[in-house]
Amino acid sequence: MTEGVFRQTSYPKMRTGGQIRKSGMELATAVLLGLGNVPSFHPRGGLTLTHFIVLVGLPVFLPVAWRLRTARWLFVLLLVWALGIVITSLITGDRLFNVCLALSYPCTIALSFFGAVWAFCQGSAVARTFVCSLITGLIAANVLYKAPSYHVDPWKYALGPVITMCCILLAAALLSRGHFTVAVLVTSAICLFNLLSGFRSLFLVTCVSFLVTVLTGLTGRPPGRRRWSRCVWVGIVLSCLLVALYSVYGQLASDGTLGREQQIKWSRQADSEGGAVIGARPEIAGSLALVAESPVIGRGVKPHVSAHSRSVFFRAWRAVNGGVEGPHERYYYFGKGLLIHSILFQRWLETGILAVPGLVFPVGLLGAAVLTSISASSRSSILVFSFLLSLLLWDLLFSPWSRLHGVYFGTSAAAAAVYLKTRTNWWPIGTVGRRAVEEDRLSRQR
Repeated sequence: MTEGVFRQTSYPKMRTGGQIRKSGMELATAVLLGLGNVPSFHPRGGLTLTHFIVLVGLPVFLPVAWRLRTARWLFVLLLVWALGIVITSLITGDRLFNVCLALSYPCTIALSFFGAVWAFCQGSAVARTFVCSLITGLIAANVLYKAPSYHVDPWKYALGPVITMCCILLAAALLSRGHFTVAVLVTSAICLFNLLSGFRSLFLVTCVSFLVTVLTGLTGRPPGRRRWSRCVWVGIVLSCLLVALYSVYGQLASDGTLGREQQIKWSRQADSEGGAVIGARPEIAGSLALVAESPVIGRGVKPHVSAHSRSVFFRAWRAVNGGVEGPHERYYYFGKGLLIHSILFQRWLETGILAVPGLVFPVGLLGAAVLTSISASSRSSILVFSFLLSLLLWDLLFSPWSRLHGVYFGTSAAAAAVYLKTRTNWWPIGTVGRRAVEEDRLSRQR
């Protein structure tokens, strides 16, 4: 998602009928890849029409992605994850249905990645079409396939992350055209809306991406090797600002300015041993205790958890939460096997440590893209990648796997992989790649 994604960079020229037909097919494919995320063959596994299209078209999609070294690494790590699932199923004797469900997680990430890399490498028009279709498809999918808590809070449990992402992309498009003030207004508005609606994690994620973008803009464009020192400076200042933001939010929440619900949540969570973050997600501490019992081999999908392991879990849970578990908590975590409110620890506990690299690597790609965009002073890329990094890092640690998380991880990793390839002058890919390499070359000359 470089600035070339949002801006046409090639001059118009006469094209033959064959070129026009090819361009039309590429645009139609981009639309299908985006909107194909609406229908699902199996909602729990997240397998959509898009994944079926990519699977059928692998001879076209795979060679494009295979040119990226990061794509090859991701593919290997996802294969390792799948191997861990098979090994765990043989040890625990999982049912075939549960094994297929577990295998769908790395498969959806891989297929989403291959399809998105192809779209991002076909030029700015195809990339823009894909992104617009994807946003539309994700909104439609969240409305049609409603989460269990959709009627409680549609913004938090369905529409919030996708619409916020849409606003971030709009702000990035404005930044790429030099409309800094309007971009700040758009980002600030969605930040404030998330805060007032009580979606605290999304407010934090949006704030982080906004602050990183603004801080980078304030530093100017340092020459040569000093560019990477700016990443350290931005990190230090960002940490200080987040501490201040934590204090300000705590004051507003505790005195009831943000509403009764946030006041109650803050008073309960901030007074716990784990603080407001871990106090709100005490299952993380319990998960670490369960992982320590069997750090290498998983327990299987929907395992039976012994009374001793449950006791270990709730002992760690109480240590950071300060409360006492009741029937609701005991049923929520262990009523249907094992349910941990964390993608990372859920997959680790189910299928073993071999699942961890395949989950962490996409987030690592986004982190590398953020550092690269900061050093290159690409504010639109900073905004997009810092938002994706913060969002997926939060989900990885503190959210359960939703129906479309394979799409989120795979597509975000694809955007980061293409950006990293083009910015490092390895091999320019398509219109987006050529423009990015040219901009990087000119910036180095200045």
